[in-house]
Amino acid sequence: MLLFVFIVFSDLSSTNFVEAQNHPQLTNATILLDSTNLGDKAYQPNPIEIPVWGSVSWTNDDRIAHSVTDIEGEFDSGVIQPDEAFEYYLDKVGVFDYYC
Repeated sequence: MLLFVFIVFSDLSSTNFVEAQNHPQLTNATILLDSTNLGDKAYQPNPIEIPVWGSVSWTNDDRIAHSVTDIEGEFDSGVIQPDEAFEYYLDKVGVFDYYC
């Protein structure tokens, strides 16, 4: 089992809250080619920093299927086939460990 982390930071002022909800920021991450052999280097960037009310999209650039699942049960991509992506919207502050 491979473990990875992304960290969420937040600016909770009311102006930024409204702006972030209306225009969420998308952060892109990649599941690298031959990631099965890369251990904790399989996802890039790692760690991922995402603002609250933003989203992250993982794209599978490997030749085999993978998943993105967090340990606490907040999200589970199911199977992500090669050249497919999974996007998750963040609505709270936290540190989320995730794995394939």
